[in-house]
Amino acid sequence: MLLADRVLVMDGGVIAYERRIDLERPRGIADPRFAGLREELLRRLGVEAPAETATA
Repeated sequence: MLLADRVLVMDGGVIAYERRIDLERPRGIADPRFAGLREELLRRLGVEAPAETATA
């Protein structure tokens, strides 16, 4: 998501989730908005975020 303008998650060969990334550039992983988008994407993918990044 550091470089993406859009994120797509596919399930069963179809787009199950689409999200535009509206953060200005350059993007930093320390930005709370980036962290929120990351958590949302990981949740959509069924991946549990590590505890240290989930609260950062």
